[in-house]
Amino acid sequence: MSNSQKIYVGRVEVKEGQFGELVSVALGPQDFEKLEAAKNERGWVNLNWKKSKEGGYYMEVYTGAKGNGSGAKASNTQAAFTQNTTTDLPF
Repeated sequence: MSNSQKIYVGRVEVKEGQFGELVSVALGPQDFEKLEAAKNERGWVNLNWKKSKEGGYYMEVYTGAKGNGSGAKASNTQAAFTQNTTTDLPF
């Protein structure tokens, strides 16, 4: 997949609810296929939530600089959620 190829998934709607805005995201069968194909080497898919020119919202698969979902954000996310493997545990 080239970096210029954009992948859009889901349908995003913002509704006014009793207690404020409610964001509704709907994913269909084709979206799951796109997400499966867009996984990086660690199995993650990063999505960008963007505002359209018309004022609505949409989701785009973030493919990173390499065009395969393995950009710097994916690495930072992995590092943030990786537990320390030393034996210096507080319990």
